[in-house]
Amino acid sequence: MDGGVNNLPSDNWRADWEKCQPYIEDALEHSPADDNIYDVLSVLERGAGWLWPRAYSAGVTLLEGDVYTIWLYGGSLEDAETMLKNMVGHATRLKASKVVVYGRKGWARKLLPEHGFQTAYVIMEKPLR
Repeated sequence: MDGGVNNLPSDNWRADWEKCQPYIEDALEHSPADDNIYDVLSVLERGAGWLWPRAYSAGVTLLEGDVYTIWLYGGSLEDAETMLKNMVGHATRLKASKVVVYGRKGWARKLLPEHGFQTAYVIMEKPLR
C-alpha cells in the first residue's frame, strides 16, 4: 500500500482492507444511505468499485454505467483534496461522463466548489427515532 500520494486506487484491496476498514466504517456512519460494511465488501469483491488507501484516510469509488461515484471517504481532510483530484483523474481515464459525490455539508461548502463541483440535488431528512 502506498501511504502517500498515489493517483490510482489499490491494486490489491484485500491486502489494504484492514488498514482502511476503520476509515470506511467512519464514513458509513455519516453516509446518507443505509449502507453497511457488508455492502462495501460486496462491491469490492465483485470488482464494481475501488478502494483508495492512504496513510490517514481511505475512500471507495464506483462506476455505474458512465457515472463515477465517490461513494465513501473517511479520515484526514488533508488527504481529501489530493484524493479528490486522483479520483477525478481515475474517472476521466475510465471515460466517465460525470463524477457524483456523496459527502458531508463541509465538502459542499468548501472543498467541492473549489474543484468545479456544483450542487445538483439536496437531500433532506427527518429522523423519526
